Amino acid sequence: IGAHWEPTDPGYGDARSPQISDEQAHSGKQSLKMVPTWGVVTRPFDREVSNCIVTGWFYEVPSTPNDKCRGIVLLADDGKRVGLGTHRESLSNYICYLDTGVKVTDVPKSQAWHEFKFDVTEGEGVVCFIDGVEVGRTDKIDRFSSVQIGEHAWRGSTAFVDDLSIVMKP
Repeated sequence: IGAHWEPTDPGYGDARSPQISDEQAHSGKQSLKMVPTWGVVTRPFDREVSNCIVTGWFYEVPSTPNDKCRGIVLLADDGKRVGLGTHRESLSNYICYLDTGVKVTDVPKSQAWHEFKFDVTEGEGVVCFIDGVEVGRTDKIDRFSSVQIGEHAWRGSTAFVDDLSIVMKP
C-alpha cells in the first residue's frame, strides 16, 4: 500500500481501522485491513492527477445487514468524488459512487479478491470497472487530488485493500 497515507480526521474514528495486516494479501504478505468501525486514510497529492489508471484489489469478509460504505474513493479539489466499494444500498452487490450518488452494480459481492479500476482521462471523465466489467462513468470529474481508503460510516464488515497502483497513460 505504501507510505504517505494520513488519517483523514485525526482524533475521530477508530485507530484500529484501517491498518496494515498480514491476515489476507492479494500479492506479497500484507494488505490494508478495515475493521467494522469508522476510519479512513487519505493519500494526498501535491497536484491534481489525470490521464491515468488507478487500480486496487478489494476483499470483503461476508457482511451483516448493517453494512455501510467502504472502499476506494478518488477525490478532486472541488469536492467531487468517484468510488467503488460496498454500501447499505445493497447487501448482495458492489456499488459505484458517482456525482449522482450511489449506483448498485451488477457485480455480486463474494469472499474473493476483486479488481477495482478507475480510468481517468482529462476532458472526458472517469470510467469505473469491477473485475473488468464497466460499472459506471461520469464526465463531472476528470482529475483527482487524493485517494481515500476506508470505512465512511459505522458498523461495516471486515475488508482488505491491496496492490493499489496509479499508472500514468502515455
